[in-house]
Amino acid sequence: MKKYKVNPLTLLYVNMLFPFVLMFTSSLTAIIICFLISSGFLLFFNEKKRLLKFSIIFLIFLLIFQFQDYLDSGKFKMFFELINYIALKIIPVLMIASILFYNIQTSELLSALNNLKLPKNLIIGITVAFRFFPTFGHEFKFIKQTMKMRNISMSILKPFKSLEYFLVPMLFRCSLLADELTSAGLTKGIECDVKRSSIYDVKIKKFDIFIMILSTIVTIGVLI
Repeated sequence: MKKYKVNPLTLLYVNMLFPFVLMFTSSLTAIIICFLISSGFLLFFNEKKRLLKFSIIFLIFLLIFQFQDYLDSGKFKMFFELINYIALKIIPVLMIASILFYNIQTSELLSALNNLKLPKNLIIGITVAFRFFPTFGHEFKFIKQTMKMRNISMSILKPFKSLEYFLVPMLFRCSLLADELTSAGLTKGIECDVKRSSIYDVKIKKFDIFIMILSTIVTIGVLI
């Protein structure tokens, strides 16, 4: 049986739908349903470990939210309640975003956005923005390994020193990555005005339309 592949535009649509819906509701049920839909997407992409991590974090915030009335009622209580409530709403969005970051190829996303007939500068900007976070994570790991080899540690007790140890090499790496990204784009003919071909099948299919309609009906139905 052939497995359907979710179009990147479907993921973008759902990831824009969730913040819009959650912004206008304070219902915990709506948040849980968005979380379950996001969990379904992660299972579809066979990201069980990532789903487990998000589930644990979501459960922790959910338990804090449920029992926050029994916690210490200090002057910062309202602030922490707000942060916890915002975190519950952000987690489902981050789950879908993680698929776009780690499971969708840059060329695939670029081809899907080209089908929308958007301005080229906007498409390139969106694509680069989506590739920034995974790249940033990899570079952060490399910097930590290098610091460990040189017996340099980051400490909360020395925030400015730790920031300097991290920020300086990161700026140099970002400069090199910008040059590499520019060279790769020029090599692939990013400035060419001719319509680009793609090896990816990025057309909107019935399966994608079904997911969009189902997600819309379920999330908006909770609001109503």
